[in-house]
Amino acid sequence: MHDLLRSIMARLLYSEKVLETFKYVGAHFLCQKPLLDDLRLLQPYSGQCLSLEILEIHLPKQKPHLTQQPISSYRYCLKDWKSEHPAYQWGINTVFALSILSDISPSVSSDHQATITTLVSRFRLASQALIKAQQGKKLSKYEKLYLWLWDQLPQSNTSLEAFIQQLYELEQSGSLTTFQFNLIRDIRRAYNYVLNSASKKPGHRNSTLKRLEQYPLEDSDSIIIIQELATSEQIRSLQYEALSDHQELQHVQIDTEAVSPLSKQSRFVQQQSIKLMQQHIVRLQHRFRSSNHYPDLESIRSLISHCWNQYSTAQYKNKAYLIILLSFLTGNSTEEWLKVQSPKISRLNQRQRLINLDDGFVLRSKFTLFGPVHFPHKEALQNQITHFDLPLPHRLIQGVKSGPVLEQSHIRNALQHCREELSIPSLTSKKLSTLLHASIYHMTGNAQLADILTGIDANRSASISYCSYPVYRLQSQYLETVQNLSAEMAKLFHLDKHSQNFGSLKAPTPATVTSIFTYLYAQVIQSMHQYDVIAAYNHYNIWLWHILLLFTAARPVKDFPGLLRDFDLDQGWLWVADKEIHGRRDEGRILPLCTFLKNELKFYLEYLRKNAASIAAHIENGSQYVDDIFESKKPLLGVFLDHQWQSLSPAIVTQFTEGMQLEHANWLRHTTRAFLTDKAEESLILALFGHEKNQQEMGNQYSSLALNTYRTLVNTLNEMKEFFLFF
Repeated sequence: MHDLLRSIMARLLYSEKVLETFKYVGAHFLCQKPLLDDLRLLQPYSGQCLSLEILEIHLPKQKPHLTQQPISSYRYCLKDWKSEHPAYQWGINTVFALSILSDISPSVSSDHQATITTLVSRFRLASQALIKAQQGKKLSKYEKLYLWLWDQLPQSNTSLEAFIQQLYELEQSGSLTTFQFNLIRDIRRAYNYVLNSASKKPGHRNSTLKRLEQYPLEDSDSIIIIQELATSEQIRSLQYEALSDHQELQHVQIDTEAVSPLSKQSRFVQQQSIKLMQQHIVRLQHRFRSSNHYPDLESIRSLISHCWNQYSTAQYKNKAYLIILLSFLTGNSTEEWLKVQSPKISRLNQRQRLINLDDGFVLRSKFTLFGPVHFPHKEALQNQITHFDLPLPHRLIQGVKSGPVLEQSHIRNALQHCREELSIPSLTSKKLSTLLHASIYHMTGNAQLADILTGIDANRSASISYCSYPVYRLQSQYLETVQNLSAEMAKLFHLDKHSQNFGSLKAPTPATVTSIFTYLYAQVIQSMHQYDVIAAYNHYNIWLWHILLLFTAARPVKDFPGLLRDFDLDQGWLWVADKEIHGRRDEGRILPLCTFLKNELKFYLEYLRKNAASIAAHIENGSQYVDDIFESKKPLLGVFLDHQWQSLSPAIVTQFTEGMQLEHANWLRHTTRAFLTDKAEESLILALFGHEKNQQEMGNQYSSLALNTYRTLVNTLNEMKEFFLFF
């Protein structure tokens, strides 16, 4: 049996290249009883079969490398402690968890490498802090922070699911600091991967808690978009924001029989229909003005005028035309408007309802944007509300609430009349609710704006999670659209001045951003004045990490911004692969470097050259680390922790920003999006953020975005320096 356990550990430690001793030690851990009962069930090869005392295995005096051998480093710090010690006991739990991931499939361990590294690093630091505290040794600031963890972990046997739920409730308590929140989140995510991945084992009960969400693409019920979301992540907006990085969780379901009746009798026809529908989906997403999928703007103007005349001036008011008009004006289906004919009903769906105000009605749409309930200083956020009120004329809503009560058959008859009278053959109830979105997009070229005004949620629009607008600006844009389509209809609308901002709750106010960067830069200057070479190096890298994220809008992933060879400082480009998913890397993209950023990078490289000798005087092989950076053998940015160089990651950066109350590493990306809104063309912003639709990516053969046009974005990015009052 112990050979099997050693083989499991060998697979887990394959990339670390450590002595055979560490495989025996790992196998020894698997012979112990974990506190999380389910782990023993999920790892059936464990058992009382191996003893270190019998084998007389001794670990070497040489400590494993923290970054190159993180798993072994963690186990090494537990070598002198008895099995009843809390740190040792959680070492058993962690080894079980890692072995389960590696035992499911040979590829899973590498898929979850980032998760594995984060988990063992967290527990290594927490264990070292606990051990030092029990020995009466002096603790650093960060070690004191890690001591808090031990009061949150269960000290007796419990189930894996109960443990994960306990951590989740702690996350949502609203009482945690930034450091505590990130620490608990990292541990919960790791064990959640264990639970979800282990459920795929043959014969194991389905512990994976998944939720499927689906919606039709455009106006066709034959094409359904299906999204798979884990129910353990109850903050839906976090999942929606991540969908742009997890495209494999989105699937397209095509009813081939509806597309072609012949498909029912022929598998070949089914396959061909699927290929054609894929091409059709891509064409829809391009939103060509010349497409016959939607009526042209003149036909839409005729439709609005006709429906309004049929309702307002006809001898016998036909309420069906009013509902058609409201369906267009809001982007809601006629079925939803039929539901609110009753005076007692105000809710069109789970997210949208009518609200009666003094001067009219509004259609309030709630968006699943992330509201950090644990954020202690909401006044420091640029946006305060996550719902949008679409103004609607009192006359129209009163007309809907008045009799007679119509059914869908009345709507179909009215639409049939519109098709014949106005020569709009493609007009259907489904398509009707998409016309406003298409009109806004064709007038403004801003898909995000169209999504907000028509109430499309973050599950269907990745960029919604990053939006930031004054409410009055959104309402004015909506009224401008209505005015463009019908001046007579626009007279019915009334807007009130609003001072509130709608959108992402991850973007701080400009003043807060300025304060944060002032603090980060002050840390650099202070360290230099104190002649603390290593502290100065660390803080300089932390500051530059934030600068790069702000001015590139890249995702904060491990090893960002990559190697020095990924930069072209002469031409002003950076190649990044920031869609890192559990260790996998998708195809990258290029980002323009503004003048300010190019200069700061050149200053940093000069700093490395001048201070290589000083670093070497304080860190063994310090000059080699610097050489490796210039030779692109190591990522450009990193810090020295425990006299060992480590590349930057969100978890490491968090250790240097405690007290700043920044809840999410992605806050810089949200800040950049808020700044660029209304200052740059939407197509350029989408390219920068990597939010383009399929086959529309900058550089794709079907993309019309020229490289020189994309480069013009640097002019706007340069303005951020003055906007945030950087030195």
